[in-house]
Parts: sequence; C-alpha cells; structure tokens
Amino acid sequence: MMTQRRGTFNDQPPGFADPNHPNETHVCKLHKALYGMKQSGRIWYFTLSNFLNSINLKRTNSDHAVFIRQDDKPVIMGIYVDDPIYTGPNLEDLLELEEQLNAKFPFKALGEANYYLGTTIERNWEAGTISLGQAHYIDAAVTLTGLENAKPVTAPLPLGLKIGPNYCPTDPNEIEEMKKVPYRELLGILMYIAGGTRPDAAHHTNMLAQAASNPGRIHWEAAKHLVRYLKGTRDYRLTYGTSSEGLVGYSDASHGNEDLGWKSMSGYCFLIGGGAISWSAKKQKVVALSTAESEYIHT
Repeated sequence: MMTQRRGTFNDQPPGFADPNHPNETHVCKLHKALYGMKQSGRIWYFTLSNFLNSINLKRTNSDHAVFIRQDDKPVIMGIYVDDPIYTGPNLEDLLELEEQLNAKFPFKALGEANYYLGTTIERNWEAGTISLGQAHYIDAAVTLTGLENAKPVTAPLPLGLKIGPNYCPTDPNEIEEMKKVPYRELLGILMYIAGGTRPDAAHHTNMLAQAASNPGRIHWEAAKHLVRYLKGTRDYRLTYGTSSEGLVGYSDASHGNEDLGWKSMSGYCFLIGGGAISWSAKKQKVVALSTAESEYIHT
C-alpha cells in the first residue's frame, strides 16, 4: 500500500474530489504502485519475487536477481527489472515456466536468446559452445570518443603510463576545460564492458576510475587509448564449452603502485568450461610492505 498527497505526485481521479471543497487535500491509499514512484521498483520486485517463490523458484543469496529451481524441473532464471532470461536442461520445463509467467504477467516471448542487456549471445551447436560479446557497447565508446577512423592498438594502456590521482589537474583553466569532455560517460561504458565480457580491460578501467572526480587530459587520452584497444578487439568473446574442466580459479596481487597511493592491486579470475564467469581488479584498502604481504591480504 502506498500513500500519496494530492498535488505531489498525482491528482485524485475525476469525480472523486468533493466539489464543495475543491481546495481540500487528501491522502490517497493506493492498492497498486504507480509507474514512476520511488517505491514502485521495490514493490514490483517483491511482487515478482513472491510469485517466483510460489512456483518453487528460490532467490539466490549471492545475487537477488537470480532465481533457481532445483527440483525435478531445474531452471535458472535471471531478471532485470521486467526482462527475464532463463535456461535449463529441458526445453519442456522452460516452456512451462514461460506459460506460468505469461499467465501472471502477460509478456511477449522472444524465443531463443541472442541479445540481452547489450550482450550478444551466440551458439555453436556443433562445437557445443556459447559465446558472449559486447561489440555494440564498444561501438558506442568509439562513437562517443570520435575514434571511428582511429587505428587500433595492441595494448590497453601504454607501458609505464602514469595516470593516478596525483596527475589530476590543479589549474582552474584545465579543470574547466575538462568539464566539456565526456570522461565520466565514457568511464561508465568502459566499466560495463569490463564487468560484462572483457576481463582484460578490468584492471585498466579501475585505474582510470581513480581519477573520475577530477580527470585531466592525460586521463582522457589514456581512456581513448583503451577504446582503441577495444576497437581492435571488438569481436573478442567469452566462450564457454571449450573445456571439460570444472571451476578453475587464478589470483594475484601487485605490490605498491604510485597511481594507487602506494597501495596494491588485487586480481582474480574464475572459469568454468574454459570461459571466465567472475573476475575482479580492485585496490587494496591497506598499504602492504611487500609483494608477499599484498598477496596475503588480497582483498
């Protein structure tokens, strides 16, 4: 139930207001959330979550947008607002779930997934593989930076480049000039790409994010260099099914870095079936006094 004051978000429906007191305000008790209200997203999530729970799809603790059914009809379902994507070993179970969802929340089923939240999904039935890519977002980054005719580069960032917060501008003229540059917009695209399908850009995007509040010309040029690298590798994919190995993990940590305030960088990557499923490049919270200590901290 929601309460709204008249004139704040919505007026009373025609014919409801008292004609003898046209200026009187009321508190309206809503039985359903209205689109655009602050509480609407939360109410929609609880509504959907309760329904999925009623058909034995349980929310995972690690990601509240992922639901799993582990009975004799196993299904994994992800949801982004009102866009679901689901998978399982049996097509009949997926079609049954589709019917249940459509009966409760009428929607248009688009069939086999090939594009979801900016990520392309490609299958090779003969090889038994699935590949994920984000060429559309890379193209958006190229367009934003005006690098359509730029030559690609072979490395995400030039070797030895210094782009830490210490290199942020202090001159008022440069600060004002950099406000005209879409650095944060580009950084948002790069972060989505690095977190979606490109673990090879995660470390460099993290470094560029250190200067998000006050980027300088050197940071902008470094970001464009990363875009040129992604442009040359736009068709790179995360491919699953090339290996029969189960869960495999790798981790490492660097020692103190000037660009990180002499803190260390932790990194890890986990793979299943030959493809990465989880990765991170993150600055440590404390200062390590040696490489061994940074690897021990590794947070």
